Amino acid sequence: MPELPDSVHRCRLLVDGYNLMFGQGWDALVNRNHPGLQRGRETLALNLAERIPAELRPMVWIVFDSLDAPAHLPSSTRLRDMQVFFSRQWASADEMLQQILVAHPSPRSVVVLSSDHAVQRKASARGAVWFDQDHWQEAIDAAFESATTKEPLVDPIEGVRDRFVSDEERNDWMKRFGF
Repeated sequence: MPELPDSVHRCRLLVDGYNLMFGQGWDALVNRNHPGLQRGRETLALNLAERIPAELRPMVWIVFDSLDAPAHLPSSTRLRDMQVFFSRQWASADEMLQQILVAHPSPRSVVVLSSDHAVQRKASARGAVWFDQDHWQEAIDAAFESATTKEPLVDPIEGVRDRFVSDEERNDWMKRFGF
């Protein structure tokens, strides 16, 4: 299984890139090698960036299929401070999106924007919230709701206890639950 970046825990909004692009009217560009597709990816990033405060953009991960993509495209890059991936090591972007959900240490903090049913099922199974591409603004709002209420965003793995439960503590819990 291909590895994901160690920063997977920072992902808060996970976007199925071409799914959202085509949902916004880019379906005329079926050929993945078409030069207009790069413009489409940049326009998508610009549209998202206009609606997401600059300090939150690094928490946005956009995944694009790369099966038929030009060889010069990197495996990952940044557009408007958002992390962009091309699913080079996976069979599809959908497969990569699902793997991100599996690898994320706190998937309940992730909002997924995809109309793919397999991705939606994986999101639901992992406790993540998902939205169809037609509801992309709602997805952004849900992903960054705490930012609009001025609550500080917390790194999901920060503060995790780094110790085992003692025998005494385990026995106490066992007794409390009738074991």
